[in-house]
Amino acid sequence: MNKKYLSAMSAVMAGCIVTAGSASAPVAVFADEAVGAYTKDEKAFSVNYNTETRVAVLEAAVGKVRTLTSVIVAPDYVERSTLTSDAMVDGKYIFKAARTDENGNLSLEITIPEDYESGIYNIYLNCGDISLYDDLSYLNSEELADIVSSDINSAKSAAEIEAVIKAEYASFGYDEASAKAYAGVVADGLYAAMPKSGYTADGFKEELLQLTAIAKLKNGEDLETVLKQYSSAFGMVYSDTDGGADFASMTAGAKEAFAEAITDSDVKSAAAEDIFKESIFYAVTATCANYNELRSNVLRYADYLGIDVSEVEALSVNQSTTVFKELYGDNKNGFDSISDFEDKLESEIDNLSSGGSSGGSSSGGSGGSSSVKGGGAFSTDGMAPAAPVAEYAYTDIAAHWGRDIIAALNAKGIISGYTDGSFRPDNSITRAEFAKLLVSVSGKGLTYNKTFTDVNEDDWFFAYISAAAEIGIVNGLSDGSFNPNGLITRQDAAVMIHRLAKFKGYIPEGKKEFADSADIAPYATEAIGALAANAVVDGSDGYFRPLNNTTRAEAAALIYKLLSYVKEV
Repeated sequence: MNKKYLSAMSAVMAGCIVTAGSASAPVAVFADEAVGAYTKDEKAFSVNYNTETRVAVLEAAVGKVRTLTSVIVAPDYVERSTLTSDAMVDGKYIFKAARTDENGNLSLEITIPEDYESGIYNIYLNCGDISLYDDLSYLNSEELADIVSSDINSAKSAAEIEAVIKAEYASFGYDEASAKAYAGVVADGLYAAMPKSGYTADGFKEELLQLTAIAKLKNGEDLETVLKQYSSAFGMVYSDTDGGADFASMTAGAKEAFAEAITDSDVKSAAAEDIFKESIFYAVTATCANYNELRSNVLRYADYLGIDVSEVEALSVNQSTTVFKELYGDNKNGFDSISDFEDKLESEIDNLSSGGSSGGSSSGGSGGSSSVKGGGAFSTDGMAPAAPVAEYAYTDIAAHWGRDIIAALNAKGIISGYTDGSFRPDNSITRAEFAKLLVSVSGKGLTYNKTFTDVNEDDWFFAYISAAAEIGIVNGLSDGSFNPNGLITRQDAAVMIHRLAKFKGYIPEGKKEFADSADIAPYATEAIGALAANAVVDGSDGYFRPLNNTTRAEAAALIYKLLSYVKEV
């Protein structure tokens, strides 16, 4: 940034960068006497720092719409009154300016230069009369490498490492007070985990970051703040990842249990990463309200925790329910460890195959337009798929308009019919059946969360509607119900198809009118118009007939046309 630009900036920032003294004096940024004291407020201004990428994501909610805002990053030992325009020009500190959005919020990414010295860095935000700050701890890899080779690997005890930390606290990303608070725990963990050949620079940095997070939590520091700075050191993310392993979506009870487990841990007897993972596992399993929540949490965190759930994913919904009911009933206070859970899980699955439980009981119905146990345009759990009959796979579609689409989807295993060899293309389809069909082509795995008041854990469609709700395909009715056994109208089916297209990364554009467009509900108008413009839905004789029930053949056609639109057939 050149001086001419910065001088012009100070004139237009309306208090965001405040000048002090005469015109020839340096431009003081964030001088206390000009803008007042800075406060630390996690709700108004917070920093999520990725220790691996060195990227700090700044999130501010200041409530000032489209207001120019300045941010400066500097070491914590630097007085704010010395943060001058000359320092900005020389690149001594990080400076950024941006406007808040229409909601008064600001989001910025700042990368800490690799050659910055280790230590605590303060991030100052100034927006009009609002002055906020947060901080992060940065570790310079080269600086740490020198200490590792000269002092750490030669240490003969944890006490020697503790002395190094307290003497060289800035190099460990601490201030003096923090070093005193953390050094004992960190030193114990570093010495216990030290490889026989000594630490590599990268290995030491990783262990240090993980132990620092544990030390902070043992010291009673705010869980959310610690997780935002150190979750990446453990290979996790803080933000909600739509089904991935993260902290943001954990319940308050799970977070509390996690903090308690960390506090009770012993860094001398287990590696920091193992402590972290075992604490997460304990938190998300011991705080479950029911077996469905246990199952959902296990599947959500399995990859991160290294739990093999391939056998669970191969079970039918009923079999999986049987297994997790047993696991939950016998272990409501949690499992002793991850390995303890894996042993018990394997035992329960073995019970299924040896006839120890009924698992996988049929939930299929006899078909018809209002079957409450499946019988839709797909096979339900426990229903034997129909064997291909004649040229078009089913006995009753050879002369039907949808025969080719039905045959194509049957060949791909997306739909199947009834055990008598029929498909019953003109029967209506229920809302639950259609939701299951959409989930089956979404690529989304099943989830087991309570979503609607009339969708219960023992319903065959529970996991499918849960998954459909999680990815936004279904929203339910205004009273909190879903009406799973009700027949789905053409307009509701179109809305769900439109949402599935968006989930797959496609946003249909355009608009096509029908002779009865005025009869289409406002919530469905955009979806039907856009899908019709892209030939995903159509009508008959110029009419869409939005309130007619959707037939099984129409459902198959909708799915096929969607897959064609998103280039999957």
